[in-house]
Amino acid sequence: MTQSTTRAHRPAVRTLVTACLVAATGILSTAGNAAAQHLADAALGARSLPVMDVQLTQPSGDPGAPSAGVIGGQVALGTLATPVGYVGGGLATRWVASRLGASEEAARRVAYVGAYSGAALATAATVEYLGRTGRVSGSFPVTLGGAVAGELASWGVVELGRALFSDSAECNLFCNALGVSAFVLPSIGATVGHAMSREWR
Repeated sequence: MTQSTTRAHRPAVRTLVTACLVAATGILSTAGNAAAQHLADAALGARSLPVMDVQLTQPSGDPGAPSAGVIGGQVALGTLATPVGYVGGGLATRWVASRLGASEEAARRVAYVGAYSGAALATAATVEYLGRTGRVSGSFPVTLGGAVAGELASWGVVELGRALFSDSAECNLFCNALGVSAFVLPSIGATVGHAMSREWR
């Protein structure tokens, strides 16, 4: 091929290259516009979807009384905790009073206060612990107040038993019932106080 022929074909080659570039540019532009339109349509579709507004609200109202099993456990274990707190509180209070230089009589009197206080605290703590759940709890001061009220009722029962059967050589069924109730009443009072003060956390 001669140089003249090559020169003659150069304009045609340039024209062909230019046409190819224009076509490629048009194709890329069309693809870009299609992609952009697709993204826009997807965005509009996403915005048109319903939005679920989930709100975690605190339960309201009375949570109700504990189950029968929980109440039975509170009364039973609370009753076992009462003498433990009574003995532990009395011994601890008497030891502290003696270390502080109190007389034997004064230490003995203070030991009674510590014994009843320890019994009420141990009973209330046991009842409160057994009645607490992941979302419901009771008021410890109210539970403790119920235990103290139960102790006062227990003291009244003991005095009633002494007045009725102090001169009797045998203790009948009623006498035994009074003795059992004297141990159970603090736990019952704490359980009632806890049930009345239950609320959502």
